[in-house]
Amino acid sequence: MERIEEEATKMKRPNRWIWPLAALVVVFLAVAATSRIGFLFNGPISFSYLQQESAKYKGSQKHEKLKVPVPIKLWRERPPSSYSIKFESCKALIDLVEDGYYESRPFTAGGLNWTFLIYPKGINKVILNPYVSLYARIDNSSITDPKDVYAEIKFFVYNHFYKLYYYYEESEPVMLHSFKPEWGVHSYLETKFLTSPYEAFGYTFEGGKCEFGMDVFVAPPFNNWETFSYDKNVSTDFTWNISDFSTLSPDFNTSDPFSSGGRNW
Repeated sequence: MERIEEEATKMKRPNRWIWPLAALVVVFLAVAATSRIGFLFNGPISFSYLQQESAKYKGSQKHEKLKVPVPIKLWRERPPSSYSIKFESCKALIDLVEDGYYESRPFTAGGLNWTFLIYPKGINKVILNPYVSLYARIDNSSITDPKDVYAEIKFFVYNHFYKLYYYYEESEPVMLHSFKPEWGVHSYLETKFLTSPYEAFGYTFEGGKCEFGMDVFVAPPFNNWETFSYDKNVSTDFTWNISDFSTLSPDFNTSDPFSSGGRNW
């Protein structure tokens, strides 16, 4: 009888570890879903996290002046307006380009000629965990006076899972010129999310397709200004004689033009 009870006790012992292990799994899943490591479940760039970052950025714009330019990472439905490239096979792109880059056909934005550069394995040649690098290149031959070009540049990648475009931009325009014709983001998206078995994250779709794009807004040259000066000792006086004061408008009334200090008022 004692042997039977001892065997039954041995069979019950493993059950003591089931509930603590289950609790640990639940805690891990909760932490992963609500923190930045949630990309394991929500995608490499969490949609909810970026919504929070977007709200923070917009709030900072309303209540305080940004002292240091910070990158902006947001989502939107509208596709890129300047240029877009859809690859029929991301894997083929990675295999063909290898450690180099793909350069798009020339396109025009802001009266200047541009090309779109995509480094599938990154511009920094990282071996263990490479990132896609995206760059914009301006054609120097299209630059006229002034030689400095200020542009707001956004880079896009389409996410089929969210049906949205994730984009990146700087909060301040970037300056380009003949000695600095390129600007971009060296760590835009992990390369692995364009390959198998990461299709579920949404950056590849319809059998391995992917889409990248960019927007370019070129600020026009600064050529409109005025200089204001005044003389404290203006000697010309003006007297406005008003008749029928009771008939004046309660809002405002305008006198006849007069000259004073070399200006018309």
